[in-house]
Amino acid sequence: IQFTTDASRNLTGLAAQPAGTVYTFVNAGVNALVFKYNDTANSTAANCFITPGLTDLTITAGGAATFYYDSTVPRWRCLGS
Repeated sequence: IQFTTDASRNLTGLAAQPAGTVYTFVNAGVNALVFKYNDTANSTAANCFITPGLTDLTITAGGAATFYYDSTVPRWRCLGS
């Protein structure tokens, strides 16, 4: 999934998918794309992201991050960025 950011943007979640579904997010914009760590205040728990270091993950211009859906947790779990 490619994003073109016109300002710094936060992603709080993505609709839950079948176990093992993998998405790579590419920031084709010039501003930051921030994956909010387990932001249950703004997304349904099953749609939230689990990120390295248990903190927000920022993808800068030209960067990318890959997540898979872990139905055990259930959350989107980061494989790497």
